[in-house]
Amino acid sequence: MSKREHWSGRILFILAAAGSAIGLGNLWKFPYISWANGGGLFVLLYIFFIILLGLPIMISEIAMGKATGTGPAGAFRALGGQKTPFRFVGYLGVATALLLLSYYSVVAGWSLEYTAKAIGGEFESIPPAKLEQLAQSEAGIQALQTKALKQEIAFATDSQKEEILRDSGLLQANLRDDEMQILFRNSAEKIPALLLEKGKADEWGTIFLNKVQSSEDFVAWRQEALKPLHSDTMFADFLSDKTKLITWHSVIMLITILIVAGGIKGGIENAMKIFMPLLFIIIIFLTINSLLLDKEQEGLRFLLWGDPSRFSAKSIVEALGHAFFSLSLGMGVMITYGSYMGRGNHAVKDSIWIVSADTFVSISATLMIFPIIFVYGMQPTSGGAGILFTALPLELVKFPGKSLFVFIFYILVFIAAITSAISLIEVVVTYLIDEKKMKRYHAALSAGIFIYLLGIPSALWISGFFTRLDFLVSNILLPFGGLLIAIFAGWVAEQKAIENEFHAKGIPAWTFAVYRFVLRIITPVLFAAVFGHLLLSAG
Repeated sequence: MSKREHWSGRILFILAAAGSAIGLGNLWKFPYISWANGGGLFVLLYIFFIILLGLPIMISEIAMGKATGTGPAGAFRALGGQKTPFRFVGYLGVATALLLLSYYSVVAGWSLEYTAKAIGGEFESIPPAKLEQLAQSEAGIQALQTKALKQEIAFATDSQKEEILRDSGLLQANLRDDEMQILFRNSAEKIPALLLEKGKADEWGTIFLNKVQSSEDFVAWRQEALKPLHSDTMFADFLSDKTKLITWHSVIMLITILIVAGGIKGGIENAMKIFMPLLFIIIIFLTINSLLLDKEQEGLRFLLWGDPSRFSAKSIVEALGHAFFSLSLGMGVMITYGSYMGRGNHAVKDSIWIVSADTFVSISATLMIFPIIFVYGMQPTSGGAGILFTALPLELVKFPGKSLFVFIFYILVFIAAITSAISLIEVVVTYLIDEKKMKRYHAALSAGIFIYLLGIPSALWISGFFTRLDFLVSNILLPFGGLLIAIFAGWVAEQKAIENEFHAKGIPAWTFAVYRFVLRIITPVLFAAVFGHLLLSAG
């Protein structure tokens, strides 16, 4: 067997591992589940799990790979003995990576569709035929009425203001004119929602829409008002096009197979040198722009304080599951990448950099997307990935260059997705090379074809297959794999191999004791509590 490859240097390993961790889970899933679970407390809980559980298990996986120079299955045998029952954790990791990539590649393919749409300029304006269709639909009429109401309510006549206050339930008694004006001015922002609650929004929306229709710029106004709905329907239409979904899934898997078949060193490293820094720059730029766009800072407030009514016990399970999904933990990816490390790398320091970069991107992506949702009044009901493909194009197309900027962004989303896909298939390929003695080309082709076929039901959106598989992987397999890795690293593995990683310069001597205590005690207790609730809920 040929000599095992090594990363060219520490920075390139960190970029590659960060590239594995940073992907669609950050840009797609975290903003959505943060929204669905009320932000605020959920975000804090996620960061808590990242630090207390994610970081120690990241260190464990990388250290195990580095110490043994082999993939997940071989690492457990090397550190726990040939007959250790934990060797099956390595097989579980391979299976988990395989399942995850089967539907991850489907979502990755969506970025190519949106890259193609950007080239065609589909985000700059709504085609006339489509515009008329939307304007005459029930959803379109409601969107126009809502925008007209929010825009024109401040210019209502005094008699209209009094009626609006009564219809919204804010005016219970007669007030002097000046008192009524003060009440109306102070309540203007919440009145549309109150009218909707009272069933009066359509009535007043129609009144103000009739006023707007008489204006000279109504054609342009209608275009802007219907863009959020157009963005939603464009995404829904794409999800119903089975030919496109299968095509892009095929393209993603073909690219992934070709890159991995040629070896990970040159392809991954060269891509990381260029695209990871660009991805960071674009995300920072878009985050700053979104915060400037949101004058009332509603997105930032929701991230920090949120809506506690959306938080539930299920939110704890999702926060824990996503900590592993986002960091690519619990399935041997970091063991695999760690197995290509040189002796000069330090698992502890490198893990801190990887976890920090991943968390930074998750929070930044949320700050990038939340303001757009609030400013445009969008509801991300199309699912987590829907935010990335419905909310963002509305803002991206405003930049100089318009569709060019959208094109660049979705190319970078594609790159982030591909680097993660490479790391996932590499777990399977390394297993086939190490355990089955297959040549890399044959291993990549065999793994890729199997994963491709397994992903077809997700690509075709067959009766909830995608969402059920995502739940299984994110909320059960990844956390369970992480728990078993923590138990193995804390209680079973040869401790010297991991302890050596804590002897690097700048790492206090006491940190290994804390690390081992977390793995041995804290992690099992937290996991037992979360899984116990999950089982009780299922029952």
